[in-house]
Amino acid sequence: MKSLSALLLGLVLLTGPAAAQLTDMEPDDRAAMAAAVDAAEAGERAGLPPAEQAQLWLDAANTALNGRELVGTAGRRAAQRHVERAERILDRAGIDAPLMRGRIALAHANYWRWRERFERARDFADDGIALLETGGADRRELADAYYAAGFITYRALDVPGAGRRFRAALDLYQELLPVLHHRRLRTNGWTTMTEALAERIAAADRQLFVMVANAPPADTELGERHGGDWAVTEAPGFDTTAWHGRLDGFAVILLDVDAQGVPTNIRLEETYPGDLWDREILHGLTAWRLDPDALADPDARTTDIALTFIYGVQRYHR
Repeated sequence: MKSLSALLLGLVLLTGPAAAQLTDMEPDDRAAMAAAVDAAEAGERAGLPPAEQAQLWLDAANTALNGRELVGTAGRRAAQRHVERAERILDRAGIDAPLMRGRIALAHANYWRWRERFERARDFADDGIALLETGGADRRELADAYYAAGFITYRALDVPGAGRRFRAALDLYQELLPVLHHRRLRTNGWTTMTEALAERIAAADRQLFVMVANAPPADTELGERHGGDWAVTEAPGFDTTAWHGRLDGFAVILLDVDAQGVPTNIRLEETYPGDLWDREILHGLTAWRLDPDALADPDARTTDIALTFIYGVQRYHR
């Protein structure tokens, strides 16, 4: 019979970090991580150029994250170890490599974002963007970096700074992506919301405000689809969960109208956070009617009309 101490030791092993590493990843993920690490270690043993070795460890870090937003603790920590190893290889070799250094800085930002150390994450993200620009990164990589920095800066409670970063991302996405691409629509929502909040924060002098608005899209081409000629509108309600939690948010919506100007085929394309606003918006839009004069125009848009609702509660007291 096992002793009590042996049983307790078994419980510790089954509930400690080792268990987390075994249980918070799928088997395929673990296999892919192991293969990526094997490749990086083989590169070091083979004496590949330091930049290539560092890139293999960055590849291993990306494999640990697997391109997903929600990654287990073991995956996050493994990715951070691989990034630090890549950085040490470059440091030992005395290699500048701004493009790779920028990617390493952004990986650090992603890690500290996960740890909810948002100010530290913002510093890494800004350093990463500067290095990517110095290293001649392609415009899509820069746009994605600005987008990530915008979210981190928003979580650091620097709303004006978040607006500037999201605007930089949106300017690039407008050149690179179709107008209805999901990333461009989402960046439009973030930019519209943070710029509007920044204006209200400055004007309200830190007084409490509540805002629900159908705002003109920040995306200029999407703005051409903005349904501005509405004869009847009704502001959606403010979700009670959002109110009590002091949550900002946005919803980017596309809809069609029928011959009577009634909204149909309503699609909530991009929302933040989650589906928090869906019910209030869908209920509110049932009362909307497009202006008959606008509808009579043969060139009037009746499909894929874009609306951007933004919600804000003053909670920035820094």
